[in-house]
Amino acid sequence: MSSAEWIVVILLSLLALAIVVYMLYRRFRVHPVLRHIQDLSWENRFRLAGRLLADEQIPLVNRAILVLIVVYLALPIDLIPDFIPVLGQIDDIVILGGGILLFARLVERERLESHIAELKREQDRIVDTEARLRDVPQLEAKLENDRNSGAHAPRGGKA
Repeated sequence: MSSAEWIVVILLSLLALAIVVYMLYRRFRVHPVLRHIQDLSWENRFRLAGRLLADEQIPLVNRAILVLIVVYLALPIDLIPDFIPVLGQIDDIVILGGGILLFARLVERERLESHIAELKREQDRIVDTEARLRDVPQLEAKLENDRNSGAHAPRGGKA
């Protein structure tokens, strides 16, 4: 086979793989839980993956999907070699997306929702604390101004 024929075969294979992933997406209509994952920070997304891997209430076979995705992405062997521009990365994206869709479909919705809700609460607490800490210098300046103005103003309303 010539190199042009190989490129056509690779492109058609990728197209077929993309169609399969799209059909899975349409078929299973990614449950709303996955949309909530988008609200998580990247750090919490990785923490979510760790929690799901450690959750013994999720069957081992289902947890193995996440491990296989990571192993596939980490190994230098791919369906399409990464040195081929664009195409080399597309197979990684398709495998990642398809694996996450499959995992989300197989795991109980309540399990995913509980882990996501807990991480969102933690994330909101951290954001709230950070916002309060940013206000500390302004509050200190206001208190200092109040102290300074209070030291010179008469108390009790009498002049």
